[in-house]
Amino acid sequence: MELDRVHAFVGNEDKTPEAVLAATLVLCNHSLLEFDLSLALFHLRAARALVKTIVSERQPSNELFVFLRNQVASLDVLACTTLFNPDLVEGAVLPEIKYGPVIFGDYLRIIHDITLRSLHSDDSGHFSDDFMCELEDRFELARASTLIAVGRLMDLPNTSYQHDVVLLVEAFQHAGLVYACKRLQGTETQQLEKHHCSKLFRLFRRFDNIGACLANLSWPIFVAGISSCGDAERTFIVTDMACRLASNSPFRYYANIPAFFKELRASPVQDWIALAREWENRGALVLAM
Repeated sequence: MELDRVHAFVGNEDKTPEAVLAATLVLCNHSLLEFDLSLALFHLRAARALVKTIVSERQPSNELFVFLRNQVASLDVLACTTLFNPDLVEGAVLPEIKYGPVIFGDYLRIIHDITLRSLHSDDSGHFSDDFMCELEDRFELARASTLIAVGRLMDLPNTSYQHDVVLLVEAFQHAGLVYACKRLQGTETQQLEKHHCSKLFRLFRRFDNIGACLANLSWPIFVAGISSCGDAERTFIVTDMACRLASNSPFRYYANIPAFFKELRASPVQDWIALAREWENRGALVLAM
């Protein structure tokens, strides 16, 4: 959808922009189901443009638009974590958190801050202890805000399910910090990466029913996988989870995650960023969202 067509649609009061946004999300998800990642990104960028146009035209605060915007944000931010083209990464839709609690809203904002920082090469490899401590504090607060949002917005059916939801939230906390270390590639972050990667794998073992959570764990699984090269046990665990995710989910694009792991392990330097750039350049994207 071209931007001028979006503007024209929003300006027509006889139509509902939210309906077009919802339809665009459906098209994006259908493309993911069919493993057409280039088309999925096209629809996601159209949704991004539509959200920004609606906001600039009328500053909507209705629950439907906020919900749809947050759905776009969850896809947009996590898609950007494995992309390196500034034209694709900059301008992502972020969750709208000023109208009430948003599950993973603060997490996504922090994750995109990390992704944007990685685009500026002058920042790469030089991080103070204060910077990394601030990241840990921010993720800890994001964990708390998400648990509050879960408590307000979700009626969790039983103790086992509650247990796994808490672990899911914690998995994003530790995966976010591992992602910061891997994406920013700072030499001072190795101990931090090791610490939070260990916690992430311990969390995987504590789920009561991890099979039911695999789709929601796709991004932590990906982050765990790019941090496990050289560790045979962890490689086996994360590859098994990625293969189960790809086999059991109707979203065929998940098959690229175990394929990426296999190619990463076989590469001479095992540099996930170099490999992800290579995949992006040839149009074979790896997305974990």
